[in-house]
Amino acid sequence: MITKPRYRLLLLSIPLLVAAGAACASDPEIVVPSNFHGQVHIAFCSDRGSSTPILIDQTGQGNSALCQKSLTKFALKRANGESLAAPEMQLVTTGDGIVVGANFSVK
Repeated sequence: MITKPRYRLLLLSIPLLVAAGAACASDPEIVVPSNFHGQVHIAFCSDRGSSTPILIDQTGQGNSALCQKSLTKFALKRANGESLAAPEMQLVTTGDGIVVGANFSVK
């Protein structure tokens, strides 16, 4: 039987679980410097990067802790907040399909 305190805890935890699930399902965000134009390379499954946002430096390099079987959608924007159209992305994968790198160009 669920006691009243446990029931309250359960009710409080549901919105947190829903929010966490929504965050996991959202498209990864890639942020390039405000004045950046050129080639970008991102190394995925990296212990030197965060999950999101994926920050690209002035040389076009970025690291991400994300380790996914596919990367079909992402949000690309400049550091000043300007959204950019998603470019064609060349993915580098392992034999079992895990994305370990991505290359694309920002115009």
